[in-house]
Order: sequence, then C-alpha cells, then structure tokens
Amino acid sequence: EYLAQRGQHHVYIVDPAVPAIANATGAPYKPFLDGLKDGVFVRDPRDTNKPLLSRVWPHVNVAFPDFTNNKTQPWWERSIGEFFDLGGNPSGLWIDMNEPSSFCQGQYAPNNCRKVQGPPWSDPPAGAVEPAPPASITMPALPGSTGTVAPTIGEPPYQPGGVALFNQTINISSVQAWSQHYNVHNMYGHMELKATAESLRNLFGGRRRPFVLTRSTFAGSGKYGAHWSGDNYSTWKSMRSSVSSILSNGMFGLMIGSDICGFSGNTTEPLCARWLQLGAFYPFMRNHNTWDTIAQEVYAFGTDSVVFETGKASIQLRYSLLPYLYTQAFLTHTTGVAIARPMMVSFFDDPKTWTMDQQFMFGDSLLVCPVLTEDSTTVECYMPKESIFYDWLTGVRVPVDTSKQGQMHTVSSDFGKKEWTVPLFQVGGSIVVRQKVQATTAATALQPMEAVIALGDDGSAVGSVFLDDGETTDSDANTMMELSYGNNVFTGRLAHNGYLKAREMFVSQLTIRGLHEDDAAAQPNCFKIDVSSSAKGPNEPVAVYTPETRTLAVSQLQLPLGVDFDVHIKVLCHNKPNVPGQPPSHGSDHHTGLIIAGCAVALALAGAAGLFVYRRRRARESLSHQATMLLNDGDVYDPHADVYDEEAYVLQ
Repeated sequence: EYLAQRGQHHVYIVDPAVPAIANATGAPYKPFLDGLKDGVFVRDPRDTNKPLLSRVWPHVNVAFPDFTNNKTQPWWERSIGEFFDLGGNPSGLWIDMNEPSSFCQGQYAPNNCRKVQGPPWSDPPAGAVEPAPPASITMPALPGSTGTVAPTIGEPPYQPGGVALFNQTINISSVQAWSQHYNVHNMYGHMELKATAESLRNLFGGRRRPFVLTRSTFAGSGKYGAHWSGDNYSTWKSMRSSVSSILSNGMFGLMIGSDICGFSGNTTEPLCARWLQLGAFYPFMRNHNTWDTIAQEVYAFGTDSVVFETGKASIQLRYSLLPYLYTQAFLTHTTGVAIARPMMVSFFDDPKTWTMDQQFMFGDSLLVCPVLTEDSTTVECYMPKESIFYDWLTGVRVPVDTSKQGQMHTVSSDFGKKEWTVPLFQVGGSIVVRQKVQATTAATALQPMEAVIALGDDGSAVGSVFLDDGETTDSDANTMMELSYGNNVFTGRLAHNGYLKAREMFVSQLTIRGLHEDDAAAQPNCFKIDVSSSAKGPNEPVAVYTPETRTLAVSQLQLPLGVDFDVHIKVLCHNKPNVPGQPPSHGSDHHTGLIIAGCAVALALAGAAGLFVYRRRRARESLSHQATMLLNDGDVYDPHADVYDEEAYVLQ
C-alpha cells in the first residue's frame, strides 16, 4: 500500500513448480494438496494417476501444473488469489523457470538431480530432515484415459547439442491433457502465461490490465505478456548480441528486454554504463542479476561513478520519451510493427540496412546508435540514403549526404566529455512528443508535453500521441491526436477522442528544428504566434530562435490534447536581402500583425478538416513568375499554391 500511494508498482516472481511441502514448516503445501484433488498436475508416465515429481528451487519434491488441462486455470487463479490475500497488492507476476526447468534429468530419483546452490532462503533449515511427501498423491484419472501406463517416447537419433531431450527439464514421456509432453513442451511457458494473464484479469475485476513477464514464450505470447531474453552474461559479447535478440523478438510480436549489465558474472563499470545507455531503448527495461554477483544497481557504484551519471541520464531520457514510447506501443498493438525495429523496416530501399543489427530504430522517428565495444569513445552510425537526421540532444542537423548513397558518421560518445546518453537521432519529417520527468511514471504523466518537430526537406513533419489512463482495459476510453506541421502551421486533429482527461493534458512547448537557412531570422521579435481560439492559453506565447542550430522554441502554450487546434507561426522578418528586380523594403503594419512590406509574412491556410496542401518549390526558384497577392482579412493567398511574392516568403 505504501508503494501504491506513491504511484509505484511491484511485481512478484513465481515459478510453476509447486512443492509438496512447505520449506519453512515441513507441512503439506495447500496449493499442492488442492492440485492433487483437482487433478491439475503433469502426470508420471509410469502411473498416470500420479503427478510427475522433480526438483527445482524449493529443493523438495515438486509437481508441475498442466496448463493444457481446463481445470488448471481456475485452480491457478484461486492459488494466486490466496497468495495475494496475504497482502501486497502487486501489479502483476513475473513467471520464471517455465520451459519448464528442472534440476533433475526428467524426474526425481535418487542421484538423478543436481544440487544448485541458491540464496539461503531457498534451502530448508540447517540440519533439517526432509519430510516425505503426503502418503496419497493420487489424482483423478484424465478423461478418456485408457490405462495408468503411458508409452515411453524414445530419444530421437539427433539430439540438439548432443544432450538428451529431458536434460534439465521434465520427462518427455510424461502425460498432459492435450498429449504427452514431447508434443507440447515448447508451449508450456505460453500456456502458463495465458493462464496467468487470465487469472490476474479476473482477480483485478476485469478492469485493470495485468502485467505478466515470462521467460518462455511461443507464437502469440505477445498477446498476454512481456518477455525477457533469459539468463545472459556480464560481457560485451552478451550486450552486443542482445540487440539482435531484441529486434528478432520484436518482429515476433513480443514486448522484449534483456537483463541490463548482465545476469551471470560480475559486471564492470564501463560495461554497465554502456548497457544502461542501450537498455534505455529496450522496449522493456530492467537491470537484473543473479544472487551471488556484485550489486549492479545504478546507485551501487557510488554517486561519483560513470554508472551513476549514465544511469541517471539514460533513465531520465527514457522517462521523458514515455508519451512517444506509449504511442509506439499502441501502434505496435494495432499494426504489428515492433517498437525496436531493424533499420531495414524503416529504410528498406537502402540495401545496406538489410543486414544491420548493431543500430536500430526506436519507433518510427528515433535512431539509436549504441556503443557496443570496450574502450570506445565514438561509434560509427549509418545514415541511410536520402534521409535527414537531427541530433536529439543538440537539435543540429546531420550533414546532408550529397551522394544520396547513405553515409557512415563517426559520432562522439565520450564519458570524459560528460556525454552520458546513447547517441540518438530524430528522423527528419517526424514529430516526437516528450514530457518533463518526475520520479514515477504516474507523476511524469501529469506533466506538460513538448512537441519536437524535425522538418523534412519539404518543411513538413507528422507524428501522433496516444493517451489513456494506463490502467484500465476499456478499449474505447482513449484519445489519439494526429499532429502535423507544414506551411508554418502546427496542427492537432483528433482521430479518436474517448479519454475525457485528455482535455486536461497540454502541449506547452514546440521545438522546431531545421528551419531553412534563408529564413533563419535571428533578430528579436521576428515571430508572431497565433493560436486557434479553442486552444488559447492564459499567456502570450514566446518564440526564441537559435541561429546556430536553426531551431525555433515556442513556449507558454497550452494546447489541450482533447481539442483540435492550429498554431500559426508568422515570420515578421528574415535574413534574405532584397532581390534584384523586386521592390525595396518599406513598411507599415496591416491587420493582426500581418506585415505587408519590409518583412516577410508566413501564413498557412488550413481547411475545416485540418488538411493542407502546399508545394515544395522555394520562392527563389519562382522569382520569374508573377505572383498574385489578394489581401483580405489579413490572409495572403496565391491561387497557384506554389509561388509567393518575395515580400510574402514562406518558410520551407
């Protein structure tokens, strides 16, 4: 309850194997007795009226639930509910060891099981004698069973890795409701995941989304929960290989992560720092290691360490991108395209991207180029042909590839220069929504948002933001706002508006990157911001232009995400000199800040549906044309839509 009040969540870890006795007391374990009564365990092939017994972490005899049996899910739900009744109110479950994993070769027998050293709490008290399991461990017969002995499945001629199929798992001849285990082994974790998600959904009253994290998966597991790549190692090789694992599993439809800093073995400070940079862009992010290695939490290395600085900066960067990440997760749900995706998905026309597995796209708008080798202070990052990228942190546009063949760029990532986060780039033509960071996701979700607009060559950009309460299962109670920028107008249009609180969530700032160099007006007061009446805030918007990066920041906005809006950005001066053959500058104001002479005017025309059409042709390419200007209520209109008078020059 303390955590819940602070907007924090916690998740319990559960293994599928159910001990026959309780470690602490030696008394029969209630879920085991209930499971026997309901006949829900995987069955011993030598006597199918008895459960198959083996050993795992409890270091006593355990049975394995048969999740292909229709009676198992109700028993599983009751058992979880009784556990939750002890207190804690978790947000979900982490189901581990569900391949299923066993410390015995097939099943329990003297000298057939390995003793795995675990944390002290996993063993019975010192000197204790293990009690025998309950005398009667008979289960009701399976429906349609023809006898108590199942056929023995022999080992195939080819054995993967040269080891028996029952190595570190259960007997492949054991019996389940659907078939013998040999035929359904690969589905064990998936069926447990499905039963767990259904149980939590019921226990949460059908309104709250369950969170389930599973180690073992099958086709379709992404419908029920998230996945991590299993026990890895604290090595540079393991970190590098995690990238291809993340990309592959994403294409399989899984919300996927890998244990940051490594699971087995002691990590190092440089390795952990680089892994935190990378892991901030795993769809599922967590730092996790085994019990007998050094602590590797961000704070464990000291507040003056590289790990602390990198971890803090990387986590803050991820939290700032939560609106974008959440939107990408929704798009994954509706389209199937992964959050973390290979370069070839976004840039298939560039053959060089087809084999890339050391850099990747995070959603449709961000390029991640992690440092994956030891002692490196730079990374080679490939920018695909005919594409535009901006450095995420600085807003500087990456130099244009004039060959149009794609180029490698050497990017600095030097801890000595306090470059704490992963090299990250925004795709030109995209809009990414970010948010001010707080200590929890719940608190962060209440903060104002910023739309980062990276212009393409044609001066336009598009994006979206998806909003709901993050908790309930109501599929209609959400809002999708489509965002666009073009002809100096930033537009928000509601594609769906079912989340009422979206009206209380605001975009408070615009950051527009890549303004055309000829229109980069460095003088003060060169921009006028007009906001549609439906989205006007209490303050007058403020525009600040940075010529070094050609970036315009517009602050003090209050654009509600539950209402359509338009923001017109009018340029009142520009850096272009008078053009020969054109009238010299002279000026007076006319109507709501429209400058007829002496300054350039940028004004976009938006239709009632929020659609706009404009041409890419620059004004200087059109000087030979005779532009016609019609002045009425302050709007500048050109019937050809691609030629503007030099005095009405439009930002491209």
